[in-house]
Amino acid sequence: KFNAFKNIMSFWRKEFVFLKALNFMAFVALGCTAPFMPILYRSKGLSASQIGVLLGITPFINFGAGTLCATYADKTQRHRLVMLVGIAGSTITFLFLPFLFSFSSLLCFACIQCVFYSPVLPMLDSFVMQILGEHKTLYGQQRLFGAIGWGAISPLVGSLADLTSLNVTVICQTISSAVFFVLVAHLPPSLLDPHTDLKKDSGPTLSFSQKLHATLLDRSVQLFLLTMCLVGIGLAVIYNFLFIFMEVYLHASRTLMGVTITFTVLIELPSFYWGKPLLERFGSRKLIIFGHVCYLIRVMSYQLVTRAWMMLPVEVLHGAVFTSIWLGGMDHISSLTPIGLEATGITLMSKTLDGIGSGIGSILGGLIYDTLGVYILFRSACGAVLVSLIIFWFTQDSNPLRTKAAIVPTEEEVELVTEPPSDSLFFSHEAVDFSNSDQSVESVITVPQR
Repeated sequence: KFNAFKNIMSFWRKEFVFLKALNFMAFVALGCTAPFMPILYRSKGLSASQIGVLLGITPFINFGAGTLCATYADKTQRHRLVMLVGIAGSTITFLFLPFLFSFSSLLCFACIQCVFYSPVLPMLDSFVMQILGEHKTLYGQQRLFGAIGWGAISPLVGSLADLTSLNVTVICQTISSAVFFVLVAHLPPSLLDPHTDLKKDSGPTLSFSQKLHATLLDRSVQLFLLTMCLVGIGLAVIYNFLFIFMEVYLHASRTLMGVTITFTVLIELPSFYWGKPLLERFGSRKLIIFGHVCYLIRVMSYQLVTRAWMMLPVEVLHGAVFTSIWLGGMDHISSLTPIGLEATGITLMSKTLDGIGSGIGSILGGLIYDTLGVYILFRSACGAVLVSLIIFWFTQDSNPLRTKAAIVPTEEEVELVTEPPSDSLFFSHEAVDFSNSDQSVESVITVPQR
């Protein structure tokens, strides 16, 4: 009973309530337009291939712009400013959408909007992780309210679109983004104090560029990002072509499309709430593997659906897919990035998944949809995620997940480092036995002699 009381009190701590409000409004704003972009583009007369290009080229811009913005924010510590500029620029750009109809003008819109919005969600996750400090395993309880906002707004906007037009999505997005902007602008600076103290106590001796270089050359980081890219390809097929499939093949209404979004969060909500015990009980590796398996079951089930309403129980699996991969991925990337690169590490993961992976999945998805049909598209997506599962499974057998944050070496540790072999990478990882610790494996970054 005491533990349950402690969990409730930590859930409603004042500073954590603000994080919940941020997540809620961020995903309310996103849920007003993001799920409906494919059918909105289709309503303007674009083909599946053109839609695939629009939805596919922007994630590459998203990856580049988002990573640069995150690196700038980490280096200058201007995270809030970057986030506010992104929200404002993205919202203003969206106001032009109802007046654009040609493919070239829509392409310009998509690229500009993407540049502005690219740092917003990674910056939000960075804020959350900074404010949580030593309570990072409570991330899921904050992100839970993003799922609530996403699931609540989508059926409402879908119903309004059925009654009026798809342009109502822009109006809803503008209003909710304005509220989100105000919340970010009033984020209390004092909430970041614990994280600042932690940084000062850690005593890093490497420069920002050295830590960034070391992180990018880390083979564990590279293999993990490869799996996230393949997962992103698979998820892009669902995000960008599922509603088109429902409209063309199943003759679903936009209201029903919005309701499917609500069904996607039925498992997502409790999964995020119990994120901490799930991570402690199963660990990142098992969660990520479980997410892969649920994705394969979900997409293969699409081929058995013959009525629009049958999509509802299938889409419940989305919660298991997304929360398992996202919670496990956030925990994993946090263990791979040193202090000072939090926003950069989170952005690398998210932009590889919904940037590079999403871009490849969108472009190839549109081509496969037009030439081979939607069912071949679904099977191809399953193939990409299956390859991701195989890579993740075997690379993690030989490179177990590190459960503590990457350590920046102290001056004493740097002096003990020996010259690495001439054919080695910029740095290496050594397993350390901690027999008297709760953590069994720890990553130590070693720096070559110069």
